[in-house]
Formats: sequence, C-alpha cells, structure tokens
Amino acid sequence: MRFLIALAIHCGTIIGVGIFALPFSVTKAGFIPSFFLFIILTLFLIFLNLFYGEVILRIGEKKRLPGYSKVLLNKPLVIFSYLISILTLYGAILAYLIISGRFLFNLFPLTNPLIWTLGFAFGGAILIYFGRKPISFVESFLLLFLLGILILFFKEGGKFINFENFYSVQLKNLFLPYGSILFSLWGISIVPEIREFLKGREDLFKKELIFSIIISSFIYLLFVILVVGISGKNTSYEAISGLSKFLGEKIIKLGFLFGILTVFTSFITLGLTLKKVFFYDLGLSHFLSWLLSWSIPLFIFLIGIQEFIKTVVTTGGILLGFQGILVILLHRKAKVQSKFKPFFSIPFPSFLYWVFILFLVGGISYEIFHLVGFNY
Repeated sequence: MRFLIALAIHCGTIIGVGIFALPFSVTKAGFIPSFFLFIILTLFLIFLNLFYGEVILRIGEKKRLPGYSKVLLNKPLVIFSYLISILTLYGAILAYLIISGRFLFNLFPLTNPLIWTLGFAFGGAILIYFGRKPISFVESFLLLFLLGILILFFKEGGKFINFENFYSVQLKNLFLPYGSILFSLWGISIVPEIREFLKGREDLFKKELIFSIIISSFIYLLFVILVVGISGKNTSYEAISGLSKFLGEKIIKLGFLFGILTVFTSFITLGLTLKKVFFYDLGLSHFLSWLLSWSIPLFIFLIGIQEFIKTVVTTGGILLGFQGILVILLHRKAKVQSKFKPFFSIPFPSFLYWVFILFLVGGISYEIFHLVGFNY
C-alpha cells in the first residue's frame, strides 16, 4: 500500500502543467519524431531519477539538491546549485499560476482569471503550510480522479481522431518538443520526499523511481495522441480550448477540470519541496520558508510575466538541463566519496557521464536558440 501511495504522489507531481504544453510542441515538430524523442527522454529521466535516488541513499539526511551539492561539490557549483534549484521550482510554480486562472475561469466564468489565480495560489499555500501528510492524502485521491477523467475524456473524444494528423513532419522544428517533454517528465525534485515516505521500505525505492516515470510518460502519450489526433494543426497552446470545435461543452468542461486537478496537485507538492529547500538547506524559519515558496512566483505573475509556453520551455529545456547536469555530477562524486553501500547502485561507465552532460548541454543550447529566434 505504501508503494502505491508513493507512486501516486510521484506521478501526481510529474503529471502537472507540462501536459498542456506537449500537444502544441508536438504539432510543431510532428508526432513521429516527437514520439521517438519522448522514448529517449523517458529513458534518460529514469537514469537521472535513479542517480539522484542513489545519491540520497548514500549521503542520507534531510537534504535537497543544494544540500547534497554542499556535501559533494565545490563552492562555485554549490552556489550554482542553490540558484538553479530555486529558479527551476519558481519557474514551474509560475507556469502553474499562469494556467490555473485560465482553466478555472473557463470552468467557472463567474469572475476574471486574475481572481481565480489568486484563489488558486492562496488555497495551495494553505496545503503547503501543513506539509506532507495532507498533500499525500490529496495526491493519492486526486490522481485517481484525474485518471478517471482522462479515461472518460479519451472515450468520448477518441472517435474524432484523424490519423492523418500524425503523419506530418517539420524538419526545422524537429527537436522543438525537447524542453516541453523534459519539463513534463521531470520528477527529480520530489525524489527526497519519496525517500522519506518509503523510509523502512528502501527495497521499494528503485522500483518506484522507475515506474513513476514510465506511468507518467504513458499517460502523457495518451493525452498527446488524443489532442493532436483530434485538433491537429489547430492545437491550442494549452491543448484544451483547441478541442472546442470537435467536442461538446460538457467534454471541454471536463478537460478544464482535468487541467486544474493536475496543476493543483503539482503546485502544492513542488511548493512543499521549495519550502524544504529554504528550511533545510538555507536554514530559514518555517514561516519564512513557506512564504517564499509561493509568494515570489505569484509576485512575478502579478508584474506581467504570464507567457505559458515560454515559461515551460525556459524552465524545462534550460533550467532543468542545468539541474540535470548537477545530478550527474553528484552521482559521479557520491560513488567515489561515499563508502556506504545503498539498497541499489547504478553501474555507470565514466565516459557515459560526459555523454549525458553533452546531451543536456546540447538541449540547453537548442532551447536558448529557439527562445530567442522562435515565436511561440
């Protein structure tokens, strides 16, 4: 039972706002190349999660990425780790805020989207304040509800799928979905929470890390197939509204409900993770850590930074790329410096570490180029 709850928490965090950026990115590149990129990044993220899980088991203690960097890496990389970790979580939380008000407004058009965004932020902040146990409860039950909505959504919309929408390929945008996919499948920030939750059952830790990525990837692909198959080139930037020409109002409402559930579960869990970065790694008070975990992204939103796709791409392709490099360096150092034998250990040739790093550097460079030169 504990394994299933851990899996629900992990998948509930991974399956977040990124799911709504995926179909738009896929249509710009083509489904077939995007599918293979999806498979590659799924395998890549499995390795990164296992790397980080092994670091946690070897070093122990209630730390997060910056804290482990402080133990294993040099001072410049430690400072860089703090900066990237905080910016990455802020970027993800900002993306949740951007899309939450729009989803809630489409679901309940009683007031303007800004009021809904504020309500979403304050409601999530309350759950972040109370910590892991309420969030575990919410994640477990909302994920099941979310999956039920997705199945119904797929059942009602499947008849509108046009398979010709899967055949087009745009070579100039071949790797465009990279940032969105990386953002969508990123579950590394919650790995320490999963380790804490499975304390005493570390034998389940490796299996949980693998299955959480595979299950999340499968759900994403089902959603992409549905949206791209139905709306094709008319896919909207947040996936749901582009379906309005093909599905009835009730189905679209379910889509927005699905959206707000995925965004809400991830918002509170990543908010808790950021709170713990401030609390455990920076030594701030509980109240200040809680306040900083959600108020800064809300402030950034309120001053006008509200472009959804650019936020996802910048956070996913660039900031998470740097964070991935840090995870690889941590794993390499932990294997050398730690004499403790963890419950699992990932054998990995030294030259492959650099292959992984070059892969991420290439992705960072590509996303910076498109961020500057491509009109999302």
